Amino acid sequence: MLIIFLLSTTVLLTNSSCLPGMLVVYRLSLRTEWNEKTFPKQFPQWRPSAQWSKTVGYSHSSSSAAPLFSIGSTVSEGVRQFAETGATDTLDLEAANKTFLDAIISPPIEQGVGETTTTIFVDTNHTKVSVMTKLVPSPDWFVGLDSLDLCSQGVFIESVTTEAFPLDAGTDNGFTFTSPNWATQPRGEVFTMTSTFPAHPAGSFNYPHLARLPTLAVYSLTKLREYKLHGQSGTSHHTEQGLTLQDNYQATTERTAESNTNRKLRYDVIDTPKVPNKDIQKLVPILTAADKKSNNKTISNEIPLLDTTPRYKKKIHLLGSKPSTGFRSSSSVTGYHASTSPENFFKKKYESKHLNKAQRKLFSGPLARVPASELYQHILAQYSKGGITLKKKKIRRRKHRRHRKPVNCKVSAWSAWGECSKTCGIGESSRSRVISHHPLHGGQPCPPLTDYKWCGSARNCKTGYFKW
Repeated sequence: MLIIFLLSTTVLLTNSSCLPGMLVVYRLSLRTEWNEKTFPKQFPQWRPSAQWSKTVGYSHSSSSAAPLFSIGSTVSEGVRQFAETGATDTLDLEAANKTFLDAIISPPIEQGVGETTTTIFVDTNHTKVSVMTKLVPSPDWFVGLDSLDLCSQGVFIESVTTEAFPLDAGTDNGFTFTSPNWATQPRGEVFTMTSTFPAHPAGSFNYPHLARLPTLAVYSLTKLREYKLHGQSGTSHHTEQGLTLQDNYQATTERTAESNTNRKLRYDVIDTPKVPNKDIQKLVPILTAADKKSNNKTISNEIPLLDTTPRYKKKIHLLGSKPSTGFRSSSSVTGYHASTSPENFFKKKYESKHLNKAQRKLFSGPLARVPASELYQHILAQYSKGGITLKKKKIRRRKHRRHRKPVNCKVSAWSAWGECSKTCGIGESSRSRVISHHPLHGGQPCPPLTDYKWCGSARNCKTGYFKW
């Protein structure tokens, strides 16, 4: 049966000092299970969505105090900054005054459910591990390991798995993931959050109907490599061979290592018989001797001359008639003719009742009798009246409409935030803006005209509203 260690207390193992001169490499993994189905209360969907910060920590000695946090104790300023904001600037400055073997750091997890891993070092004098990872967003909540000892009964343990319950750093009074910042004065102690504690109905981890919280995160450490100094007889000294590899990895022989070193810059040329590649297709046909004999034609690059002798096809006329000189007879006196014959092409004449009627409206007599000067004056008068100009302007407008530039939507500035929708508890506040210019000709559409944000807090309620 797998024993799951709780983060809220330091893991106690039957411990006796491991052999001197040991150096061990472990793989540290954090698997998270923070999702809306398991933790539905105020589950953060945006600004920002549920995620985890980077994991930071140290491998340190048993005699030194816990370098990060301890259940029931107040945290340092560096831990407070990390628990509230995820920043490690102050924590890095504090590390200069601490004694530890390895500084631990693991990449963040960009969603609520995921995993991150890293490798850490421990030795005989530094067998304990302390790490912490912040929940984002949250007031000052995190998960972590508090001085987990990896040496048990004189040997380094092979693997250990620890369930991580949410911890409160005691530096902020928030009850929900997105609570506004409100520092705790004086600073409180680190405590474990459960389904019933804190007993506040607005708490994001308050599930009084559950006996325990579902699994939020799990830390696991697995031993990868173990090194030991040669010639250990109570004193620590190095031999020429240095460190030897044990347990999970097999040491390579000296002969193989020397052979690999000598062959590092060598290369071999493999002599293989030259076999013609039958996969190559002959795209250009190759003439054999027999083909050349059978083909007596001379191949030349000269272009043969075309036969330019005119060839005429006999035209077959409908009903055996002769070619016509036009669509109508050139001898017609009335009507009109549009002869296709060259000699009659410029002899067009038109007569129409509609044309005569138009001529009578414009001029007193037939168009042929109107003097040229009067005709020119009539045309100039049309220009002065603007009739032709207006027509051209309309054409220009149509062309201009086809090439109009798109106009994007323009909106006004945001109004002030409105009142909170709730006077007690977590509510919403909104602000709005109006459209000052609608989009035209395929311009960008208008952005949202209303914006919302969280407001209020359970701490604004009157005393006695909730059962504390």
